[in-house]
Amino acid sequence: MVRVREATMQIFELVILGIIQGLTEFLPVSSSGHLAILQDIFDISSPSLFFEIFLHVTTLLAVIIFFWKDLLSLTARQAGYILFGSLPIVLAGGLLIDRVQFLAGSTAFVAVMLIITGMINLFTDNFLERQNNAKFKSEQLTERKAFIVGIVQMLAVLPGISRSGSTVLGGISQKVDREEAFRFSFLLSIPAILGAVVLLLTRQDLSEVNRIGILPLLLAGSAAFVTGLMSLKLLHYMMKTAKFQWFAYYCFLVGVGILILEYRGGF
Repeated sequence: MVRVREATMQIFELVILGIIQGLTEFLPVSSSGHLAILQDIFDISSPSLFFEIFLHVTTLLAVIIFFWKDLLSLTARQAGYILFGSLPIVLAGGLLIDRVQFLAGSTAFVAVMLIITGMINLFTDNFLERQNNAKFKSEQLTERKAFIVGIVQMLAVLPGISRSGSTVLGGISQKVDREEAFRFSFLLSIPAILGAVVLLLTRQDLSEVNRIGILPLLLAGSAAFVTGLMSLKLLHYMMKTAKFQWFAYYCFLVGVGILILEYRGGF
């Protein structure tokens, strides 16, 4: 009975991690920041690096399903934009990840980065409001603009900085239409997530799947996939309606709240 209860609790925790991963991977609130905070507050952490890889794969599948029409109709020029946008993270991401990974252990640092993510969301909301102006004229995505978005994407290696939030801002701040900025942000996430998976695979023994179990993996992965699709739809709606300020307020609330708890010795 005790073993059954422990196994049930493990599955429950893994599913919770899957839900958190799916929701925060695409919403501009930072999945890395939320997982770090979750670990500190509730003492819940990923059982292995393999589990993190598996969740990345399921959320990648959500992106592919959501944007499958765009992927099938991808032109050579659009593929070139993705290539240019991916160059910064390919060239420097692998070098930076080891240098900043230890920062995830600092709850205060993550909280400050969440507050910065909130500011990013406010800037995004401001640019979206400008696009509502009848006199606004959007510009085409170019190799230079794609490269700039890629440079901004590198900020997301810092735990607490949202990849989706920073890349969307990188696009619309250059007068790229909101639909194109949204689409490019997540098409750009495909090579970024694939790169992270490959990088993590080089450091992980795949025999870990036997220790975790097939059923817990499938349940957690399904939770990440479903919530990932939901968060993509929600973010798309928020971009259309220029309501990124709600993400900003949420990041401010969490970030400031964590700093207060940290200052009072709550962790």
